[in-house]
Amino acid sequence: MHNTYTDENSWSSMDEYILRRTLEDGILYKVRYSVITNNNLELQTPRYSIMQAESVDPTITAKLHATLDYENACVTIGMTGSNDPKTGKEAPTSGAFILVRASSDTGFNIWTVIHDFRLKG
Repeated sequence: MHNTYTDENSWSSMDEYILRRTLEDGILYKVRYSVITNNNLELQTPRYSIMQAESVDPTITAKLHATLDYENACVTIGMTGSNDPKTGKEAPTSGAFILVRASSDTGFNIWTVIHDFRLKG
């Protein structure tokens, strides 16, 4: 049994869909989410506008640090939150991140994706 009295999100659900194509930068696309329930109720959202764009959020407040591990021949990369100057509490870091590297083998001209991840602060 699920107690919905203390669950603020008991009415919500989440879904994820991965587009099977690469969106071109700067092009405006329209998407609509449609569902059919078990009882054949059909619902759909308004048309939302989305755009693929490369960007960097200049307001990331976390401190990034790298530690060379000679024994295992690797670098450990970490992120430490910093305190919000207004509240004095640790500021959450959220967003989608991509860890990439360039190699001397290619003259540092080609970036290779090592890992991508999402944080919800």
